[in-house]
Amino acid sequence: MIYSIQTFLLVPLLTLALLVSGCSHQKIEKRLDERLEQESGIRGSVDLNLEAATLIEKSTQLSAEQRSRLYSVVESLHARLKEMRDESWRLQSILIKDLFDTPYNSGEVQAIEERLIAREEKKVAAIIEAVERANGILGHGSLYHQRVLQALINEAYSGREE
Repeated sequence: MIYSIQTFLLVPLLTLALLVSGCSHQKIEKRLDERLEQESGIRGSVDLNLEAATLIEKSTQLSAEQRSRLYSVVESLHARLKEMRDESWRLQSILIKDLFDTPYNSGEVQAIEERLIAREEKKVAAIIEAVERANGILGHGSLYHQRVLQALINEAYSGREE
């Protein structure tokens, strides 16, 4: 195994970058935990939508087109989440009834559990999609694209020998 000077220099630099990234991530997690403790005003989707609309309206940095597009993102997400939440409530109702059915149908209970998990995954995906759309409107760039690029960089340098 012969390593080039580039590889020799690259390994310590990547190690340093990973250490800095790890420390940064810990700080972000700690700050997020602190913010979560202070965030008590949101009690449901109505409160959340009102807060989003207020932030959009009060922002002095948005153009009329950006405001319109952001309102559209919020309204679209609200409708999608409401639909998924309503279906989730219906599934939970069926699940509770099935628990008391005689004879107990474990296959159906398992199918309901799987659907509930799938609904939650869809809800998270819808939220992430809305954040990506908002990032595009606000000019922040795509977090998804940043993650893909980072994964490609990690893959390109993992286990690399010259």
